[in-house]
Amino acid sequence: MNLMTKDLLINFLLILFPIFLLQMSYLVKYVYRLDALKGSFLSIFPILSLVLCMLFPVVIEEDFVWDLRWIPFLLGGLYGGYRLGIILIVITLIIRYLSGVIMDFTYHASLFHLWVFPCFLYLNTI
Repeated sequence: MNLMTKDLLINFLLILFPIFLLQMSYLVKYVYRLDALKGSFLSIFPILSLVLCMLFPVVIEEDFVWDLRWIPFLLGGLYGGYRLGIILIVITLIIRYLSGVIMDFTYHASLFHLWVFPCFLYLNTI
């Protein structure tokens, strides 16, 4: 099996497995009517998926590294709402800064401050 295909399949597994666990947690929560499973516990799964996708990227060439971090980010924002979306953006910025990609960090930080954060504030007032 090609090395790139193996890395891509591992990334898909890292995206789908925490979402499967999230669906199972929702199922347990609503079938057994548990109030103990709060939103903070359920937000662990998209955060875990995002971090794992960023730590194990797909390396196509030496200078071209492709991680699928936007898929867990979008799915986590859809499942968890704008608060989890903000947490996922902050975690993405912290991991990109710690990994040493300064240009990517400044691009995402400016994108967050100029576009995403005002949109979240506007949606919060509606």
